[in-house]
Amino acid sequence: MSRNLTFKVTQDHIDRGIPIKSKHCPLALAIQEATGQYDVSVGGWTLTLDNTTYYVPNNMRDWVLDFDLGRPVKPRTFNVSLKEAKSSMKTMMAGYYDGI
Repeated sequence: MSRNLTFKVTQDHIDRGIPIKSKHCPLALAIQEATGQYDVSVGGWTLTLDNTTYYVPNNMRDWVLDFDLGRPVKPRTFNVSLKEAKSSMKTMMAGYYDGI
């Protein structure tokens, strides 16, 4: 299952964000505002929204990594198609090895 999501990360989200805190990531704050859902977390590889976990697209992951490492980040709008993450590491790894 996939979900399309568009949200804008503002300077206020960046200023209020806390590095390496998935529920306080500027992206999580922006998604909360855009969707009205307050149980949002953004980690390095995944985004949890509405009790569903999605893989984070590369452009979001790179932005979060820069923020978490203290590199400068700028406000921007993300328009992404999120793919639901598999429920177990075994399933994820099976998919990985299928690609080798």
